[in-house]
Amino acid sequence: MIDLSIVIVSYNTKDVLKECLESIYKTAKNLSFEVIVVDNASKDGTKEEITKLKNINLKFIQNKESLGFSKANNVGIKATIGRYIIFLNPDVVVHANTM
Repeated sequence: MIDLSIVIVSYNTKDVLKECLESIYKTAKNLSFEVIVVDNASKDGTKEEITKLKNINLKFIQNKESLGFSKANNVGIKATIGRYIIFLNPDVVVHANTM
């Protein structure tokens, strides 16, 4: 079983989201986790940028329209399988020894 599900809602945040994801995968080495990114119909190339990342396994859900923050989080929750769920904003950078 996965310990932690990390749900991130994104809307036109490709650059900070990329940095956020890289920081998660760099620091969370001793934890079983999954990342679910729910994109609210971004028009900045978020999907294309995130799919370029190497060695990052995540679930990417592309909404056809912006559902808003709360509804997009609910979409993310439905895709989780972890024991615990954390909601993370895409502008968060995870530092060493925090996970």
